[in-house]
This record gives sequence, structure tokens and C-alpha cells, in this order.
Amino acid sequence: MDEERKRPWVRHWPLVAAVVVLSAVVAGVFLLCLRADGGRFVYVIDDIYIALAVARNFVVHRVWGVTPYEFSSNESTIIWPLLLALTYALGGTSELAPLLLNIVVGGATLLVVYTILRKTGIAPRYQMATLVAVIFLAPLPAMIFTGMEHTLQIGSTILIVYVAARDLAGEKGARVGASRALWVLAAFVPLVRYEGLFLVFAVCLLFFARRRWVEAMGLGAVAATPLAIYGAISAYHGWYSLPNSILMKANIPVAIGHLRSLPPFGNWDGWVRSFAVWAPGLALLMLLVLLMLLVLLVYRNGTLWTEGSIMIVLFSITAGLHLKLARLGLFFRYEAYLVALSLVVFAVGAYEYLSARRARTSNRRETLLAAGWLGYSLACLVIMLGLRGYLSLSRIPRASHNIYEQQYQMGLFLRQYYRGASIAANDIGAVSYLGEPHLEDLWGLGSLDVAKLRIAGGLTPQLIDQITKAKGTRIAILFDGIFYSGNAGRGGLPPQWIRVGRWKMFDNYLCFEDTVSFYAVDSAEESALIAHLREFATRLPHEVEQTGKYMQPDGAK
Repeated sequence: MDEERKRPWVRHWPLVAAVVVLSAVVAGVFLLCLRADGGRFVYVIDDIYIALAVARNFVVHRVWGVTPYEFSSNESTIIWPLLLALTYALGGTSELAPLLLNIVVGGATLLVVYTILRKTGIAPRYQMATLVAVIFLAPLPAMIFTGMEHTLQIGSTILIVYVAARDLAGEKGARVGASRALWVLAAFVPLVRYEGLFLVFAVCLLFFARRRWVEAMGLGAVAATPLAIYGAISAYHGWYSLPNSILMKANIPVAIGHLRSLPPFGNWDGWVRSFAVWAPGLALLMLLVLLMLLVLLVYRNGTLWTEGSIMIVLFSITAGLHLKLARLGLFFRYEAYLVALSLVVFAVGAYEYLSARRARTSNRRETLLAAGWLGYSLACLVIMLGLRGYLSLSRIPRASHNIYEQQYQMGLFLRQYYRGASIAANDIGAVSYLGEPHLEDLWGLGSLDVAKLRIAGGLTPQLIDQITKAKGTRIAILFDGIFYSGNAGRGGLPPQWIRVGRWKMFDNYLCFEDTVSFYAVDSAEESALIAHLREFATRLPHEVEQTGKYMQPDGAK
């Protein structure tokens, strides 16, 4: 049967099959999450509830902030809360909105990858292999269940790299100007996540190298302008021009710091599992694979300015900047766009090399180099695909249950007893979304005064006491450890605070600490907090261990 006469689902079978695979995986994991969380769906990251709170407050209260009461700049994305706000405006508030939006975006991402592979001329079976690799290695299901913007980041990143490579390729970069799609994507990608600036910077560098000055400077201006406008709005409200999440998390050392944190070196199985999700190692492996491919492509084609080579260069610059300046890890999500991009770039570059190789004779040295590169590449992909894919899928229900046992229960507790009250916390997603409190965020993402103190050197017990008293804080729900380890404070918590209870979960994989403590900041609140915790105790998941004053009949320690 002629190709054009085939039915669409037959002609485009790799895309159809990939969408079916992704849908089946998402449906299966969704059911596992429901079973783990008592029939309620909970995301695997607490941060998505920050975006939900911002979106709801923007629509309902006309306030851009994690609480309905004041402006706050605490998201590394601008476009995602706006998209959630749009769904709220059209269909009302729903905790499932980020999941459904991610499923749609995930399908669109597969469409983008498939279209690129098809235009490149890659055979359908290799299209299918690449799509499956993107699904399980990026990994798309894990990104979907975060509810956050990372799935959109993957799709938009792959698209802008391909469009830029096409605009830059050719003997003299012969296109009259950058395509309209590239101008739009240059503005859009940094709005998805600020790391998009790394990629636009790489694109501008290559336009400079092509002596296409207008495009180089224009694309940079187009990318920076929306972020500058948001920064001006933030500054107008008294906040930093950059969101607190970026200021608090950027410039984290990666190489030696991450290596020292790998658990446990004495256990080979544990080391292998850790390396599978160790973002710097993953990025460096893929970078080495693609740089070897770049050498082969330039040698074979006699020029750097082919689509495959340009895509490799764009990936390499972006990965290098991300490794140096941005955060990595945390449930696979910060490096997910780089992993997915590397897979697509690998497929396009390998096809370009093999096509050129068939068209020309090869010498023995090149043949040996190519064989070594291919063997090394396949070994890396198989190892990473097996370990990363397995770990990402198997840990989604567990991560969801961790959030359900801890942050979600904290939010439900506040909604029941302290809705709209002044409270302090250091994990603010579900707390803000469910409880809508007057919030003092002692981690600094949602509170400017705390962020300034943390950037200046940390919080002392005296400063914490002054801040909370000034805000009329009644209770605090905190991880004790971060205030004694130097992560958030120096010297611990105010000694006059009264700890009346603790919730401890077991089998913790995702949360910062397994135990959360409840404090009466105002001594007059102690008896009420004890009563509320006692009443709420029967609603907690049975596996959560409860200790403290409120568990004693007489309220004693």
C-alpha cells in the first residue's frame, strides 16, 4: 500500500505506539498512587502546591503570591502558574489540573520528538526506540506526576534546539533571518524555566559565530525582556528581581559536592543505584558520548555547520552552564530536559553520520573510532535506561505517599484548625494551598525578610523569635534538623517555643526529613494546639508515628 494512502495511525505508528505506552504507564502509576494514598491523589513534589496556590490566588484574589494576602516571588517558572490560572478561570479550581495539563503536554512533547525524527529521515523502528527512551529515561512519567513545568520544559527545549539548528545550518548560514518560530521560542523557553536562558545564550553565541549580528542580539533581547518585566514588577513590590527559589538554590557545587553525598559508598548496589540518579555523572556521560559523535560528524562532513553538529554544540553549552550554575537532581527533575534533549540529539546526529558515511568511503581509523563510539554509547544508554527508568517508575508511588503522609497532612491540619491564621513553616506547598495561612516561611522561598537573612548568613534563634513575634505567629510546623545543621539557621530555634508534638513517617525517600514538629510559638496557644493535634490524631495515616505532649493524657512531656 502506498505510504500516503495508509491510515494515519498506521502511517504514524511510532507516535501512536509511544502515546499508548505513555498513557498506559501513567494510568497504571496513577492507580498505584491512589491505592497508596487512601484513594486521594497526591503529587510527588510539595512544590507543585506552591504553583497551585499562586494560580488560585491570582484568579480568585488577584494576588500573585503563595498566600492571598501579599505578593511573593517564589517560582522558577512564570508560565506554569499562568497556565494553571487559565485552567482555573475556565473550569474552576482542581488539584488534578496540573496532572491533566502535564498529560496533554507529555503527548505534545512526543509529537515534537516524532516530527523531528521523521523530518530527519530516521527509520520508524528507530523513531520508536528514541520515543521510548525519552519516555523512560527523561523520565516523562515522573515529570508528569510532579505536576510541574518540567514536561513543558522538555518539549520546548527540544523544539528550539531543532529550529535553531535548521536556521544556523548551511554553507553560509544562508537563511535571510531567523524563523518566526525561533523568535517565539526564544521568548517562551525562559518563561517555562529560567534555565532556558542558558539555551538561548548558546543559540546567540552560534549566531555570533555565523556573523549574524541582528539575530544574535535580537534573540537575546527577546529572551530577556519578559523576565526583565517580571523582575521590575517584583522589584516594585519590594522583592528581588529574581525569584527567591533561584536565589536560594542556584550556584550549588556539583562535582565533588555531589560525589561526597552519594550514599552509601561501602555498598556496591547502593553506589550503582545512586550513580543512576546522580545528575552530574549522567550529564557528563551523555556529554562525552555526544562530543565523540561531534568529532566524527565534523571529520566526515568537513564542517561544523550541519544540523546534527549544531544540535550537539547547543546541548554541550547548555549542559555546561547548567552544571555550573543551576540545581540538579531532586526526583530526576532538574536535569530531565538535558537527558531528553541528549537522546534526540544523539538520534539525529547518529543518523546524519551514518548517512554521510554510507555516501563516502571510510578509512580504518574512522571505522574503529566509530565502532568504539557506538559500543560505548549503547552501553551508557542501556545502563542508564535500565536503572534510571526502573528507579523513576518504581519510586513514584512511594514519593507520592511520602508527601501524603507529611506535607499533605500538615495542610489538612491547618485547613481544619488554623485557616487564615499566622503560622511559621519551612515546607510551604500543601501548607499554603490547603491552609491559606498568613505565612512566615523560615526557609525563605515565600518570605522576603527570611530570604534576606539567609542570604546574609542565616537565622539565629533571636532573629527567628523577632520575626515571628512581629507577625503574630501562633504556631510553627517545622523540620527541626535544618535549624541546627546550618541549612536554614544557626543555633536552632527559640528556646521559649513549646514543642507539643511530632509526626514521624517511615520509609522516607523524598522529604527533607522524616519527622515534622509542632510548636506553640505563643505560650497561650499551647493548650489549643494540644487539643487540635489530639482531635486530628485519628485522621492521620496509621503508619505515621505520633509522639509528644499531646499524646499524653495529662499533657506532660
